[in-house]
Amino acid sequence: MCRVIYKKIALPNGEEIGYREREGGKDAIIFVHGNLVSSKYWERFMQRFPENFKLYAVDLRGAGISSYNKPIETMRDFSEDIWLFSQEMNIKEFILVGWSMGGVISMQLAADHPDAVKKLILVSSPSCKGIPFTKKDEEGKVIPGEYWKTKEEVFNDKVQVLPIVYALRSGNREIMKNIWDSAVFNYKKPEENYYKELIEDIFTVRNYPDCAWATQIFNISHFHNGVVMGTGEVDKLTMPVLLLWGEYDVIVKKEYSEETAKEIGENAHVVVIENAAHSVFIDNEEQTLKVMLDFIEK
Repeated sequence: MCRVIYKKIALPNGEEIGYREREGGKDAIIFVHGNLVSSKYWERFMQRFPENFKLYAVDLRGAGISSYNKPIETMRDFSEDIWLFSQEMNIKEFILVGWSMGGVISMQLAADHPDAVKKLILVSSPSCKGIPFTKKDEEGKVIPGEYWKTKEEVFNDKVQVLPIVYALRSGNREIMKNIWDSAVFNYKKPEENYYKELIEDIFTVRNYPDCAWATQIFNISHFHNGVVMGTGEVDKLTMPVLLLWGEYDVIVKKEYSEETAKEIGENAHVVVIENAAHSVFIDNEEQTLKVMLDFIEK
């Protein structure tokens, strides 16, 4: 079995990007992680892939061992880092796999550089309209249909943002594990030692709550998402697209995958991963791998 090696590379924009690499054949796959984690979440899954694939998993700017010299403002800041990474690594064409927030980053990258992305896999991803944060009342209850419109409002969200900011700044592992128990691993918990490693990985992150704001203003659909009008760039996603959703996911709804697939068109389809929540490639590694490989090898 080929080992996954952890490295770092300097980009022309002044950032350094950490990445995990697994040797293999000529077909390259780039994995993009989600919010509040690093490429570590992909590491075990990468070991399961056939050795005829060359695999990379990047640490987003401000996560893992990547630098955070310039704070991000939009998802394009992240996607352009990955594009520069692919150019520095001389990866001409690749399959792109994005999990959670990594899904919207991957959509942006694929829309900007469609000739380089052979196939796109969106795992437990927000919609192509993003997921704007809804306003809350004095008691912290959601006000349906009303959204935060400024960065300051998002940064001061008492329900979704400030508890995570507090846990990160105070180094409170217990609070973060409680959040992960209820949101990420709400269906199935990883084995104890591995789970501790995954929780510890969260505290490498320095790009939150900037990511919350970037998600707020991401929208490549043809519709308004309550905060910003869509750019229509979804039309550029002409490559084959697979969308995976875990049947017990409480972070993103199935309808997000369905509306994204509808916006993309006939080249996109949704598959439900059984016995899995938000982290389908950890909860149900076997089905997730099979569905991905069936799609890739068509």
